Amino acid sequence: CAVDAICDTDGDALSKREPVEVDVLVTRSSPTASGELAANRPARRNRIPRIIHQTYFEEITIEKYPQLLRLQNTWRNSGWEYRFYDD
Repeated sequence: CAVDAICDTDGDALSKREPVEVDVLVTRSSPTASGELAANRPARRNRIPRIIHQTYFEEITIEKYPQLLRLQNTWRNSGWEYRFYDD
């Protein structure tokens, strides 16, 4: 019974069972608000904006923090928008 497997109070049933491999394919077949099927729509890309926000207690300069400045430059050149905030 599924309830016995889920609600195993003494712990014996789960330790005696063999693992089972399960493959699951999930599809959405219900129409969207516009009436088209979700499978027919192109995938939305970059739903989360590609922005890096960094905060630090002071301005980062090459003299004080050369490694942090190099790291900032890699973020700026990566195609992501980079925003720096100092206190």
